[in-house]
Amino acid sequence: MPVSISVWGMILFLCKTSIGFVYADMHEGDDFWDRVAVEMQRGAYSEAIRELEHAEADQPENHHIHRILGVCWLREGNHAKAEASLREALRLHPDSIASRYDLAQVLALRGKMNEAEFLLTEVMDLAPESLYAARAAEILPGLRQLRQTLLVQDQPKRWSLYARIAGEWDDNVPARPASSPDGDTEAFRVTSSVYAAYRLTDQRSQPGLPTLETGIRYYRSDYPDDDFGNFEVESISASLDLSRNGRLFGKWMEVGLMASYTDTQLGGDAFNTDVGGAFRFSLQPAPRVMTTARFSAHRKSFDSEPEFPEFFSREGEEYEGSFDTHFYLFENRMILGAGYAYMWNDVDGSQFQLNRHRFRGSMTLNLPLALRWYTQVSFSSEDYESFVPDPKRQDDVWTAYTSLSRALGSPAWRAEVNATHTQADSSRDFAEYERTVYGIAISWSP
Repeated sequence: MPVSISVWGMILFLCKTSIGFVYADMHEGDDFWDRVAVEMQRGAYSEAIRELEHAEADQPENHHIHRILGVCWLREGNHAKAEASLREALRLHPDSIASRYDLAQVLALRGKMNEAEFLLTEVMDLAPESLYAARAAEILPGLRQLRQTLLVQDQPKRWSLYARIAGEWDDNVPARPASSPDGDTEAFRVTSSVYAAYRLTDQRSQPGLPTLETGIRYYRSDYPDDDFGNFEVESISASLDLSRNGRLFGKWMEVGLMASYTDTQLGGDAFNTDVGGAFRFSLQPAPRVMTTARFSAHRKSFDSEPEFPEFFSREGEEYEGSFDTHFYLFENRMILGAGYAYMWNDVDGSQFQLNRHRFRGSMTLNLPLALRWYTQVSFSSEDYESFVPDPKRQDDVWTAYTSLSRALGSPAWRAEVNATHTQADSSRDFAEYERTVYGIAISWSP
């Protein structure tokens, strides 16, 4: 992001560290801290850093050492090391107002304005009578003005584009149970998808307006083996998403509404249409935590009607409520996720009336050599409450997915290998199956 010298000057002015605050938090009468204080007072920060690093090796859990070390690195101009030290200080002592204040200054200097503003707001909320809060109150208006200046300098693009092509080997395309007669189940397919979006309004560059984004998505799968032509899928979706972010009790939050329409073909013939809407609410209760609650409703209409629609029609409404939380750890090198979703429907056919509980957990690791490993495990308990004859159909479905990806020369291009395994256990033999899919893909997003 191009930033002018005058803008950096504003940052330096707004975020100038008050050394008086630092000395006030040091342990007077302690030889070590007295020595460090003298070195800092005469500007010998490199000598103070050597003292602090030796102490850090002996006392790695001492948050004061990490905090003062971060301040010294800041004075030396090494903002990356200052950020790392201050984040460690805050991790060791999450209630520290001083570490929050100092870290906010470093983040502002590194251009991370949103998180800096978040931390300064926390300082004011958690310790409103402190000197840190008074200083934060002075800094925040200028910091917000500066953030808007940077937005004007670097207007975000209004459009986004994503394209992906993959080859997949599926060992059980029809999800056939082991008890069924022998027949071909394995096949190779090619899948392709494209998503394009345009922001009609963008809150980042138009703060008085919400973000309104329209998008279109296309997906298809092709089987070279004609025996599996009936399983080829082609779908096209259009969506409209309205969102607005801000603060709730000092915490970052976003509210969003989405409407969508999807038309799907199966085996070259019209299959169904889906008209849906969703509401979502995201909240960042802490700098490294994001939670999202979501509710969606869909109306599904099918092109063909079964012989006995009162039993086998899938036409009707589907509803789902979900809650997800993600933890961004170790400078985003690790992201952990956990979620729960409850789905229920109201369809015409009694055999497909369903309640489902789904639990999921995920992990993303950003590894050396620009590798990214992602894995997710989910469990679904599915109750077909009106199924006849007895026993009622009850399915337990486990799914495990893992992928390893890497940028190809440019961040716009990524290569990926992945695998998915599904195991369904059921009270009815025809619904039990196992399925494994292996894939290799290339994606592009400029």
